[in-house]
Amino acid sequence: MKTRSASALAIGALSCLIPLLSACAGVRAVDLAGVERLSLAELRDSPEEHAEAFSTAGKGLVIEIPAGETVPIAIDVRTSPFVVEGPGTSAVRFERDVYLYVSSSGVMLSPDGESWAPIQDLDALKEAFGIERGSLSLGFGVSSDEGAVIHFKLTAE
Repeated sequence: MKTRSASALAIGALSCLIPLLSACAGVRAVDLAGVERLSLAELRDSPEEHAEAFSTAGKGLVIEIPAGETVPIAIDVRTSPFVVEGPGTSAVRFERDVYLYVSSSGVMLSPDGESWAPIQDLDALKEAFGIERGSLSLGFGVSSDEGAVIHFKLTAE
């Protein structure tokens, strides 16, 4: 069994720092000449080989995530008035091909590998992925079968 690598840690660290360091710039073309492209499967098979791409000296890395791929998502919420017990893990299944560009200057998503949107710019993400509307709902319910449950639902069309 493989252990977590430096590249996995770098992705996590960058995803936390980028919203603080980047300004929203909308959908844009990005010059990716010389930037390595890998499938998610290739990155999983040898993450240590690609750790330098995530360093400040590296050019970054484009990760191709095919439709149907399932990726674990760790959930850790620590805020007032509540904390998520755990932290918990769930999974995200990609409904379409998605490209993820990770570099020392930012993290961006693309539906085609050509038009890129910074992850912290919701308007740019909506434009890039053709999302016209969406909703977020939180609810609370109690039943004899489940007990108390908080419901979280996020949808986009």
